[in-house]
Amino acid sequence: MVAFAVIISVMMVVTGSLNTICAKWADSIKAEGVAFNHPFLQATCMFFGEFLCLVVFFLIFGYKRYRWNRANVQGDLGTVSDITSEEAPTLPPFNPLLFFPPALCDILGTSIMYIGLNLTTASSFQMLRGAVIIFTGLLSVGMLGAQIKPFKWFGMLFVMTGLVIVGVTDIMYDDNPLDDKNAIITGDLLIVMAQIIVAIQMVYEQKYLTKYDVPALFAVGLEGLFGMVTLSILMVPFYYIHVPKTFSTNPEGRLEDVFYAWEEIKEAPTIALALMGTVISIAFFNFAGVSVTKELSATTRMVLDSIRTLVIWIVSIPLFGEQFIAIQIAGFALLILGTLIYNDILIGPWFRRNILPNLSGHTNCARFWINRHIGHDVTSVNYLGDWGTQFAMICAFWPQMRPSDAYWDSLSDFEKIRQLTDCYVVANKNMKVDEKFRESVHRIFVEMEQAMHRGDLSNEHIQLWQKIKKISKNHLSDFYKMFEIDFDHWFSESFQVKNVQKIVADLLAKNVAKTLEDGRVIINLGENEEFAILQKSNATSLYLTREIAAILERDAIFAADRYLYVVDRAQRAHFRALQIVLEKMGRADLSRKIEHVQYGRVRGLSTRNGRTEAVLEIIERGEELARNAIKGSKTVKVEGEEEEKQVARHLSISTIIFNELKRARNAEYEFSFQNAFSLHQNNALSLHLKHTRLKSIEAKNAELLPFLAECQKFPILDCSDDVTRLLELLEGVEKSIELSVEKLEPCQLTVQLIEIAQCVGSVMSQLRVQGQEKEIAIPRLLLFSATRQVLADGMRLLGIRPIDKM
Repeated sequence: MVAFAVIISVMMVVTGSLNTICAKWADSIKAEGVAFNHPFLQATCMFFGEFLCLVVFFLIFGYKRYRWNRANVQGDLGTVSDITSEEAPTLPPFNPLLFFPPALCDILGTSIMYIGLNLTTASSFQMLRGAVIIFTGLLSVGMLGAQIKPFKWFGMLFVMTGLVIVGVTDIMYDDNPLDDKNAIITGDLLIVMAQIIVAIQMVYEQKYLTKYDVPALFAVGLEGLFGMVTLSILMVPFYYIHVPKTFSTNPEGRLEDVFYAWEEIKEAPTIALALMGTVISIAFFNFAGVSVTKELSATTRMVLDSIRTLVIWIVSIPLFGEQFIAIQIAGFALLILGTLIYNDILIGPWFRRNILPNLSGHTNCARFWINRHIGHDVTSVNYLGDWGTQFAMICAFWPQMRPSDAYWDSLSDFEKIRQLTDCYVVANKNMKVDEKFRESVHRIFVEMEQAMHRGDLSNEHIQLWQKIKKISKNHLSDFYKMFEIDFDHWFSESFQVKNVQKIVADLLAKNVAKTLEDGRVIINLGENEEFAILQKSNATSLYLTREIAAILERDAIFAADRYLYVVDRAQRAHFRALQIVLEKMGRADLSRKIEHVQYGRVRGLSTRNGRTEAVLEIIERGEELARNAIKGSKTVKVEGEEEEKQVARHLSISTIIFNELKRARNAEYEFSFQNAFSLHQNNALSLHLKHTRLKSIEAKNAELLPFLAECQKFPILDCSDDVTRLLELLEGVEKSIELSVEKLEPCQLTVQLIEIAQCVGSVMSQLRVQGQEKEIAIPRLLLFSATRQVLADGMRLLGIRPIDKM
């Protein structure tokens, strides 16, 4: 993983630098004494390189689709009887033409930049592109209503100052009598102007395209396709447009003369090599950039882009004979500094860490708590999905599976859940193949909704539903207790059934929704003629309408600033529809507060296909594996059978939490206990073991603990590379927690804790505490005590209670 991160980082810097260098190389090659000057042809080559990303995307997509088809076995009547993944690979539902406007911006911006590149130096070209930060920030305020934080304005000021230095020095220090100073000024201004268009493109993409969750390679490839086709068509009128000599060096002064370009390429074949370098480098640069953002971060991508600017500057001096201007170092430094400040890499974190706590009178320890503990007023709600056709399916098939009352009463809640799950699995299969069964399910659901509207709890289906709900809630309460999870409120989807009809009626009265001939009530989402169903033809409610009623009620109760829905990523379209409907209802304020916190599914588990495994069974299997590991270990010791059982159960639960939180929230994965209880592995056991070892060091040196608060310095001789690394990791915990909160990604903290656990193991073997002089023992014990406290607090934040003795 580390090797891959290094490879893509190097690839991004190298290919990004090559892209600009190849473009300038093509401009510098002369055929028959005339420099190659064809910005629109070069832009077309760049779009062709982006188009190659689309080819790669469909090759990958086709391979995934092929694997999925091979992994599925079709049964009778087209039913799927053996599935290895929850959903078949599909293309995101969106209109590809949405990428045409940003493609037009890309065409205009790229073409103008290539014209500017012909008139100025490659290094200035790359530096002046930093202006995009300023224009993106300003347009985000105007078009998206974004609020720019003070440190971003500060960063933009540095960038602007750097741009002025670079641009002015280009003119002041140019002593080549053959250079046209007006052309240099024009080139620099064109590059800066192009950044306005690039900023419009970026803001457009942020506003209209990110909500579709389009894969990055797909998005880049589509823009490349549109750009390539559009520019190819525009080449025809460009041939007949004549421009001043400053913008065209072909004999007839045409805006773009492809035929003359071809003659130049035949005369100087190295031009073709430079153009090919542009195509290949932009394709790999886009791939590397997307991979860096995905595997590392957008901030890392920005830092690497700054390194790319430095590489281009250094290479351009010997390669293109650019003049070294010392003062441009200051301009470059200000550009990089401004970029780092704008992206909250420099100054901002230091200010929040060192200045704000002193101003507010709080210590940094307060920042070790997430959401509630950093001052947010959080209300947790468990929203039970206790209504829908799935319950009618169970009601329809239950008479055929229902055991005797005596046997049913003898079952535990867990066993009853198993029986009901089996009923649901069979009912779901019948829904796919049995028309009469489907009709009975729909009829039962209509009866249930009508009974709920009347408040008739005597209906036999309602009574069964109430029993299912009670059993489920009891089981869920026990389940959450195992994981030490507590909710402030439990709300039910079924409670909203009575409110749905009023909402639908209001939307119809305002002409926001309409009734179709078949009786369904729909609302136009305004995107590719998409619509959402608000009420079925039989007047029953849907998941979406119940969700609308729920958020309106929730907002009336809590009036919160943000509503975070922690729901799997397959529900993206649902929450997009919810936000659009709220906007059409005149509640755009509420729509903006909704945030879908997506997470990936555990592959291979599906309730409706009967391949689910109860969490309790998973915990018990983990407990058994943990007990075997404890008994077979020479280093892990637990006294007593009961204590061993409790520790094994806790290790099993910790592993489930750890496996979920060690990866990106959106990632899908297959759960496994493989290596979960192996020593020297990155697992929950490793965190617990390091915590208990550190706890043991504190216990053995308890007499020194009162002196830790007075310790002011650390022995210089003890400052090995491992100790320095450990101190850096401890300092980095604060940032990892901030990122966890900002991105809602617990893996930021999980990875940091694992690295601390690895590092402190090496330090413990190097630095002994017992038997040492106080001047040495106390600082060492302070380091170990602080590390243990950080591990303990971090584990608690992840929902893992640290074990004190093992």
